[in-house]
Amino acid sequence: MKTQLSILIKLIPAYLAVYSLQAQTYHDLDINNIKARFYAGGDLSNNGSTSGPNFEVPKGSGAHTIYAGNMWIGGLDGSGSLRLAGQTYSQSGRDFWAGPLDTINVSIDSLTSVQWNKVWKINRTTVDSCKAGSFGSNPPASILNWPAMGNAAKNNAKYLAPFFDKNSNGTYDPTSGDCPCIKGDQALYFIFNDQKAHTETGGQSMGLEIQGMAYSINDPSDTSLHHTIFVNYKVINRSSY
Repeated sequence: MKTQLSILIKLIPAYLAVYSLQAQTYHDLDINNIKARFYAGGDLSNNGSTSGPNFEVPKGSGAHTIYAGNMWIGGLDGSGSLRLAGQTYSQSGRDFWAGPLDTINVSIDSLTSVQWNKVWKINRTTVDSCKAGSFGSNPPASILNWPAMGNAAKNNAKYLAPFFDKNSNGTYDPTSGDCPCIKGDQALYFIFNDQKAHTETGGQSMGLEIQGMAYSINDPSDTSLHHTIFVNYKVINRSSY
């Protein structure tokens, strides 16, 4: 029986040199006046694989306000043991890795992690065209490859990235009119977990699967929105703790 896990989530800006321990893919959120880089393992701006920051404000200026960031999550399990995942500058290792967990064994194999070493990027205009039926049976790659469904053979959750199910058959089929569901005018989607050995903090894993969507709004008339990004995290405890 699961007990409640109290969670603290914190984004930590960083200003130190970093060292690459894992090559993660990334995409830039760049539809408004901020250019913000997100990595498949949840890292923001820099994950040790680049020589400098990638959170540029204003976009194109060369000025960066955040060097690196990621989540810190900690809590006490039912027996009072402290469990912790916190990514800093990757000098020692990592606490987070790309990919959804096996919901039965609360695990992830190396091949699955490699397959999910991706960040999916899509614009609202593309989604709107999809919903209008503009693509017919030939949707673009951003629609076709949307990670809506988990791999049943890997015991992933059936549904992952949110989508509009046009024919309500419970399956993502973009050639039949199904479309991604996103927030904002541009969105990045990524999934990561904490289930491997925590070589950064040395903390005990929690069996967490974190589904992230970073997004922004393109409205130059609204100064605040034009200089803001949003990040929505769905934090799922897949463990029995």
